[in-house]
Amino acid sequence: MIKLKKLSKSYSKSLILNDLTVDFEENSIHGIVGANGAGKSTLLSCIAGIEAYEGEISYGHKAKRNNIAFLPTDPFFFEWITGREYLKFIADLRKIDKVNYAEVNVFQLPLEAYASSYSTGMKKKLALTALLLDEFDFYVLDEPFNGIDNEGVHLMIDIIRNIQKKGKTIFIASHFTSPLRQVCDHIYKLVDGNIEKQ
Repeated sequence: MIKLKKLSKSYSKSLILNDLTVDFEENSIHGIVGANGAGKSTLLSCIAGIEAYEGEISYGHKAKRNNIAFLPTDPFFFEWITGREYLKFIADLRKIDKVNYAEVNVFQLPLEAYASSYSTGMKKKLALTALLLDEFDFYVLDEPFNGIDNEGVHLMIDIIRNIQKKGKTIFIASHFTSPLRQVCDHIYKLVDGNIEKQ
């Protein structure tokens, strides 16, 4: 069980998360919805360990360190790096010796093109492809369907389901409720800094 206890987060004088307490089942896919500015990205950043916060987050019996894959809303890529070079950089960083780039390129991205020239959706696909080079216990995906065409959405849903089949826990924040309904075991709504199960 992943437990959030009295989780709070503020920016300047704005309270984004307010004493949020909730338990998330392991090996499940959890969707987070809410209005713009409701704190979806902030919540996922706290779970991923990207943001400092007040309160407690416990990750069950699994160790958190280096065990969380995080897909940000807007993945960053250096200007003069190709898709292939980016994947190789991530593989080297995580000490992965052999990568079959044709096999891992499930989205059929133009890996020889500069990643900075990719569309929003292509950047999402490249960043997710990089996460799939390794295995983690937790996957935190912020707006993974943003900018993705219908075919890409269906493929991404299949990928997420396959990740869960390996016993992983997945968090997804999205404005798009339709794919969440297709893939999530549980959907939660952020309202006034707190959370409601749907």
